Amino acid sequence: MDFTLLFTELSDYKIEPRPLPVPQPLFDFSFFRDEREGYKVTSDTLYAFIHPLKAMMYQLEPLAFTGKDIKLREIIFKYYSRIRATPVTTTVIKEPSYKTT
Repeated sequence: MDFTLLFTELSDYKIEPRPLPVPQPLFDFSFFRDEREGYKVTSDTLYAFIHPLKAMMYQLEPLAFTGKDIKLREIIFKYYSRIRATPVTTTVIKEPSYKTT
């Protein structure tokens, strides 16, 4: 994934590089070894880890979403649809209900 367009939409959020760990070359059997680039995106109460193949959103405490959190959620779902083919399709988890402020 080219993060250029995504980062343009995420310009109002704090973005930190968070690459996946790289094992020793002798033990690196990953089919996705070139897809380890990753970032942590921070909103008010919602956080997201984004990688070329997947995104994971979470909260540290179950708080109501702010307008900025809702916007981050919408951006993430725009670029990471749940219907996209993935190596392990059983990893899609139903989204829990949430409150907004």
